[in-house]
Amino acid sequence: MSFSSLLEKDLAEVSTTDRYPCMLYRFQVREWLVEVQNEPLGHAIERLTPYRQEIILLYFFLGFKNKEIAALYGCNARKISYHKMRAVRQIRAEMEVRRHE
Repeated sequence: MSFSSLLEKDLAEVSTTDRYPCMLYRFQVREWLVEVQNEPLGHAIERLTPYRQEIILLYFFLGFKNKEIAALYGCNARKISYHKMRAVRQIRAEMEVRRHE
């Protein structure tokens, strides 16, 4: 049977995707390791302050809610929401700049 005759789902079972370290960003957030495979996104997250970096990673990658993040930092959810919003704006701006490079 040739590869061209395989269905996509069958092809996925017999194929692999190479992962190279240069394409992978690793972030330590407390006791968790978060891996970001998207280079522009990883670079943009890397440029955030450590505080905002953790908020973004906890919320979007580890599934924490604003209240849960606030409890970790001993502050209110409104403060977390504010910093999350600012971080998202910065990430978008960073990615937009890289898109035009």
